[in-house]
Amino acid sequence: MNHGPRVNNGTAETQRRRGVLGLGLRGTASDCRATRVGDSSWRPRLSCRKMRHWVSVVAATWIALLPCGAVAQDADTQAIAASRTLAASAADAWNSEDYETAYDHFSRAYALYNAPTLAVRKAECAEKLGRLVDASETYAAAAR
Repeated sequence: MNHGPRVNNGTAETQRRRGVLGLGLRGTASDCRATRVGDSSWRPRLSCRKMRHWVSVVAATWIALLPCGAVAQDADTQAIAASRTLAASAADAWNSEDYETAYDHFSRAYALYNAPTLAVRKAECAEKLGRLVDASETYAAAAR
């Protein structure tokens, strides 16, 4: 009399099918469900415990990196604000034909924040001061 397949809980094959051995992958090709009805392809699935573990690791990493982005954004905002202040004072110096001060302030503003407009204004100051090589290199950097 046959009452179905015999299952031996102690065999390595049974333990492998249950996901006890290996990397937490469950089942074999015959044990896994197809991804869609009628689809003959199969993918080994992670056990629920492993899936919860990876979800918690990803969530913890995301939460841990969240404040770092806010700090980096705050530092970038401060650099932009300082660059704007220097650029405004450099523009005032340019208008009063104090090209040395304007060059210094545009250089410092460009070092804080690499805006092409700051590079062009720095190159214009270098050109007025007769630093033609520096002006040419700065124009080239602005074009990149």
